[in-house]
Amino acid sequence: MTKDLQKKCDIFNTLYPVGTEVFLLKDNGDVLETATRSPAQVLSGHSAVIWLENVTGCYALERVRPKPNAGRPRGATTEEVTKAYHAWLAGFERGRTIDVEMAFAAGYRAASVPPIIREAFANERAKEEAEHAAFPAPEADPREWNLDMSAAPHDGTIVEVCARYPDATAGFPRYAGFSPTAECWLEYSRHLPQTVIPWAWRPRTAWPDMPREPRS
Repeated sequence: MTKDLQKKCDIFNTLYPVGTEVFLLKDNGDVLETATRSPAQVLSGHSAVIWLENVTGCYALERVRPKPNAGRPRGATTEEVTKAYHAWLAGFERGRTIDVEMAFAAGYRAASVPPIIREAFANERAKEEAEHAAFPAPEADPREWNLDMSAAPHDGTIVEVCARYPDATAGFPRYAGFSPTAECWLEYSRHLPQTVIPWAWRPRTAWPDMPREPRS
């Protein structure tokens, strides 16, 4: 128990230094705006507590909530960001979250994320966007879909089709060929050929030959 309480204090102290502005839920139910005047610590081996400005005695850490945008100042070192990031993730109570964006999606308000983490995340996102902008946009696929299925090859040639299974109400692009023997379109994949109903087609892109291993 003491180990868990100390970990809770360590996480809080990593993210919120002494002087952080917080909200305190008092014993009578009132909420007081104040600031921390000590690090969080384990008291007598059974409670995680903290001392606050203009408040007599200490309060349980669980009664304290940092104000939005409270936390480490801007311009933190990479080491501080990394330490705070992992400490913050370790403090989640809703399963495992691997990054800040997923945390937001899980229901955590942006204001509840320490500024040091938000800044690091924003910087990383800006870096990724700059890297993506440096690459030219992919060229449009020149192969237009042909809605005239009678014009598609009917000799078994594999083409790309938009098709659905007979018992389905929607479909998607896949590789298929018309079987003269079965007199229907068949989808070819790693499974046995299956009947499909296509409504558009286009020639497939050329596949490179698989390299052959030299014989010994």
